[in-house]
Amino acid sequence: MVANASKTAMLVFQPGRQHSSFQVELSGELITETKDEKSLGIHIQNDLKWSKQVAKVTSEVTYALSVLKRLRDVIGLKELRTIADGLVMSKLRYCLPIYGAEFLRLRDTDPQSVLILRMQRAQNDMLRILTRKRRRHHVRVVDMLKETKFLSINQSIAYSLLVEAWKARQFEVPILGNLLM
Repeated sequence: MVANASKTAMLVFQPGRQHSSFQVELSGELITETKDEKSLGIHIQNDLKWSKQVAKVTSEVTYALSVLKRLRDVIGLKELRTIADGLVMSKLRYCLPIYGAEFLRLRDTDPQSVLILRMQRAQNDMLRILTRKRRRHHVRVVDMLKETKFLSINQSIAYSLLVEAWKARQFEVPILGNLLM
């Protein structure tokens, strides 16, 4: 199988490297290293930061929230919750174990990532729409999560990582160390 040079991109992951662009020739076309690429809807950056991905997700969620606001007064809570799960939560959960794993907080004292905080704020706005609360009401997020039966972003990261670990164990996915022996 030959790669299509016009659809091929190159990211180089090398910590602490000053940016000097690598180039490779493939089928007569020159492929130059890029700083970020989109693959399967995920923005991957060569510094392994996820700021572009989170910006994309929060932007999409902001649009979905505007739709949800317009529907709030037209349909019931049960239907609105279902639509919120499809329009908002699906965007927040998509590939979360890939880029959210490094930000998982196991204790309340663990530092909170600014990127995950942005996603949590977007989810909080969704929760306020569902519960018909405003920021000035100062309702605790924990209470809104309980009322709507949604997981927080941190809980969603933990849940998705646990599900992936369970699947790997259940379906006997080989561990990399065992492959090398």
